[in-house]
Amino acid sequence: MEVISALEKSWKDKKSFTSLSSREKSEWKKANLNLWASYTIYDHIMDGGTSLEELPAANLLLFQSAKILGEKSKITEDVFLLMEQANQEEFRRVREIKKDQKYWSKLDENLILENGHQKSLGLYLSVFIFLEKRGVNLAEQNKFKKFFISFLNCRQLADDLYDWRDDLQDNIPTAVTISLMKKFKNKKDNLSKLEIEVFQNLYPYFHDYLKKTLESAIRQAEKITVLEKNNFLIAWATQSLQEETKRWQDYQKVLADIKNPA
Repeated sequence: MEVISALEKSWKDKKSFTSLSSREKSEWKKANLNLWASYTIYDHIMDGGTSLEELPAANLLLFQSAKILGEKSKITEDVFLLMEQANQEEFRRVREIKKDQKYWSKLDENLILENGHQKSLGLYLSVFIFLEKRGVNLAEQNKFKKFFISFLNCRQLADDLYDWRDDLQDNIPTAVTISLMKKFKNKKDNLSKLEIEVFQNLYPYFHDYLKKTLESAIRQAEKITVLEKNNFLIAWATQSLQEETKRWQDYQKVLADIKNPA
C-alpha cells in the first residue's frame, strides 16, 4: 500500500485528517516512485550491477522528488543531505578497500549497523513532509522518525545477511562482511569456513539485534498518538519480525546441514 494512503487509513481522528487532493496524491506518488527508482540505481551501482553512467539519472530522479515534496523544506534538505553523504561515504569505503584490503580492519561494523537507515530514509520523506504540513507537533514527528530508523536499520541488515557472499566479492562493507574480514583477513578463505562463521556465530548475534530492534520499533509505533492502536507501522514491523523468525528457523536447518553433511 502506498505510504500516504496507509497513513490516512491509520489516522486516529478521521474528521481532522486533511487529505491530499487527487492531484497532490498523484504528484506525491510520483515523488515516491522517483525516490525508489533513484535508491535502486544507487544500490545497483554500488553492487556493480549498474554502470556509473546511470548516476546522473539517479541524481535527476532525486532532484525531481525534492522539487515535488518541497525542495526548500528543512526536513527535505536534511534527509536528502543524509542520503547523499551516506552514498558518498559508501563509495569512498569501497574505493579504499579496493586499494588496500587492510582497510577492512579500520571499519566499525557497529557504526554501519546503526547507520543502515541513512541511504533509504528518504523513501519515507513524504510521511515527514505530510506531518509537517499538517502541523503535527515535533515530539510526535520524532516518534515516526525513530520508528523508521529502527525499521530501516533492520531491513538493511536483513538484506546484508542474505547478500553477504556477493557483498564480500564486490568489496562492499556491511556489518556482516566487516565482521567476517576482521576474523579471516582474506576473503579467499574456504567458503565453507566463512559460511560456518556466518551461520554459527554471526547470524545468532544479528538475529538477536533484529529481533530486539523490531520489537522496539513496534513499541515506538504504539506510542504515536495520532495513529490508531493497530496502525500500519505496527503491521509492517510485526510482519518483518515474523519473516525474521521464519528466516531464523530456516538458518538453523542450513547450519545443521553444514555441520552434518550427507
